[in-house]
Amino acid sequence: MIKEAPTRSVEELLKRARNRFKKRKWTRLILLTIRGEKKYEEYAYILDYLPHGRLGKGELIQLIGESYFTLLDASINKESNFEIGDRIFIGRNDRKLVKKILGRIPFWELSLKSSKNLPTTILKILPKKEKLIVDLFNYSPSISQGTHTLERIGLTKTCLFRVLNERKKGYFKSIFDISRRTGIRYEILIDLLLERVLYELAGE
Repeated sequence: MIKEAPTRSVEELLKRARNRFKKRKWTRLILLTIRGEKKYEEYAYILDYLPHGRLGKGELIQLIGESYFTLLDASINKESNFEIGDRIFIGRNDRKLVKKILGRIPFWELSLKSSKNLPTTILKILPKKEKLIVDLFNYSPSISQGTHTLERIGLTKTCLFRVLNERKKGYFKSIFDISRRTGIRYEILIDLLLERVLYELAGE
């Protein structure tokens, strides 16, 4: 299980991510691995409620999908009860809160409150992705001579060599296991993953 790391504002996290990744060619890594072919979300977390809507869409909520980190606008049924941060069903059948998924939205169309709530919500979702993340550390290859896939999540050369040396001895079992065997602080690993997901969502 992933425990929460100290969170920062989305602006600060993105600033750190830009500085970390600016010298590397932009590419999707975590989102590409998670999403693969186009799929639809079954559950999502509420980021914000916009009673007056936006762009003429009327009353709506903004969401982030649990399976693929998809950012969405959705209209809601009247007299629905909910709170920001709730996990709700948005699949195709038997939706109680959501009336209609209005579509995917880019990062820059999130409301200020949605942006503020995004980091803590991603930290709620990351535990469900731990196997995928651990597989990334266990199986990711070199991209070219002198460059490795794991550098794209922000690992320094020193940390990368620790990871590669340890995985030769045996596959990692969890993020805690990665931290314990490599000496990379758990909080640093979580921060790197959080920054990378935000960076990819922002499309920078």
